[in-house]
Amino acid sequence: MPTNPAKPQVPPPESAVIQWLLDADPAIRWQVLRDLIGAPAKEVAAERA
Repeated sequence: MPTNPAKPQVPPPESAVIQWLLDADPAIRWQVLRDLIGAPAKEVAAERA
């Protein structure tokens, strides 16, 4: 039994997929910032506004 739980695999922010998501639908941009990039809450809130 492993002692360390597996960490979620998240692509680095410079990946093409992340950039594609950021350039896509504005309705998901804030979610990408929050969930995949780990942007500060203030930046996410500004994007949602």
